[in-house]
Amino acid sequence: MAGQILKLPRPIVWVLLALAVLFALDLFALAAYREAEIAADKLMRQAGVLDQLQALPKMAAEMQSGMRGYLLGGSTVSLERYRAAADAFPDEIGKAIAAAGDDAGPRKALEAVATSMREWLELQASPLVIKRGADDTGRPDVGAVSSSVRKAEIRMGRITAQLDEALTAQRDRVALARGELKHRLDAVGSWTRSRAFALLLALAAMTVVLGRTLARLSGQTQSREIAENAMRMSSATLRAMSEAAPLGMLLADGNGACVQTNQTFERMTGLPGSAMLGGGWQSALHPDDRLRVAEAWSAAIASRAAFHSVHRFVQRNGKVVWASMKSAAMSDGERTTGYVCSIEDVSERRQAEEALRKSDERLHLALENSGLALFDWHIPSGEVFLSREWLALTGYDPRATTTTARRINDLIHPSDREPLREAIIAALKGNLPTANLEYRIETRSGQWKRLRCRGDVIERDATARAVRLAGTITAAD
Repeated sequence: MAGQILKLPRPIVWVLLALAVLFALDLFALAAYREAEIAADKLMRQAGVLDQLQALPKMAAEMQSGMRGYLLGGSTVSLERYRAAADAFPDEIGKAIAAAGDDAGPRKALEAVATSMREWLELQASPLVIKRGADDTGRPDVGAVSSSVRKAEIRMGRITAQLDEALTAQRDRVALARGELKHRLDAVGSWTRSRAFALLLALAAMTVVLGRTLARLSGQTQSREIAENAMRMSSATLRAMSEAAPLGMLLADGNGACVQTNQTFERMTGLPGSAMLGGGWQSALHPDDRLRVAEAWSAAIASRAAFHSVHRFVQRNGKVVWASMKSAAMSDGERTTGYVCSIEDVSERRQAEEALRKSDERLHLALENSGLALFDWHIPSGEVFLSREWLALTGYDPRATTTTARRINDLIHPSDREPLREAIIAALKGNLPTANLEYRIETRSGQWKRLRCRGDVIERDATARAVRLAGTITAAD
């Protein structure tokens, strides 16, 4: 078998290898997906147990308060509350135990609670209630009843503590199962992205292989018919594979005209496939991006270079989609035969970046209005990050937001260096919770300016040595 493979033409061998890589990636993705399904089932089971546990503390409280109200006050309403909760509790905790299934942790805790509650009902609560009912014709001994109630409540307190412990432990199991599910889903996403990238590479490789194969079969009419049939098969294969890809895809000829797209890209633009041909896909570009993207695309085609752009598409309903578009050239020897483009929807990432940018702007605005500057000193490397407000205080170049502790020390007044060094050492050793001090610094104009610095150690290593000191700086005068 190995000898037969070696006798195959080299392009066919490369295609088979590419398909083998895709198959292996599919197996890994399938395994990751099955692990995610298992994690999801586990989360659902743990959440089901937690749902069943939620009502048990309230029912225990109903039994306790109902028993107390009846024994101490003779309230029949309290007696009914006690009986209703006492009758319902075994069924509810039985449901919780059934939901736990083979999970030994919650099952063992719930069975312990069920045993304690059954003993409490049989040995303390029920005898007291019956005794109180038997004394209705006379005057019950209040002291004896109160003493019995206290003993019963002490026992119920232990049961309540067991329930709280079981509830807390179950919440932790649910949180752990939720984290495991997220990890499995991230793994599925990673394998899916890897498969998409490998699929695009396989498409490009198959296109090149088919092109070279057709070139070797060049001839007159018969060769032309063979080439056309092969191209039709290639087009059908590429169409089927591209439709399975999670990324948008565009195939263009050597002149940059679109000849084929997949449904993912059509959903991004909101245009049907027929409207995307040629340069039609550019009609869906955002008006503010259209000229820039069209010029960059034309320049890439003219220079036979790779194309990369992040821009917006506007669908007919007004929805805006941010997309990252990358192209790679397909060639037959020195001749470029076309281009394959992958398009990724990056709308969520852009929204997150925009939110971060606005948050950063609000932070700087707040710092400017408060007159505070931020610093973050990485002690092992000596690098110090300074916000632009600090640089405005000293008059130095506002574009330089990083420096070193040595450079800052050279700007400090000689009389202030030693006290400043001692205060910083005390904070780094933990002798003082906060470094709060004043010192003079030489500004860019050559004048001495008094500053107030407040900082805290925000990171230590495994040996408790300070790694980062951060805080605020403001003018002291």
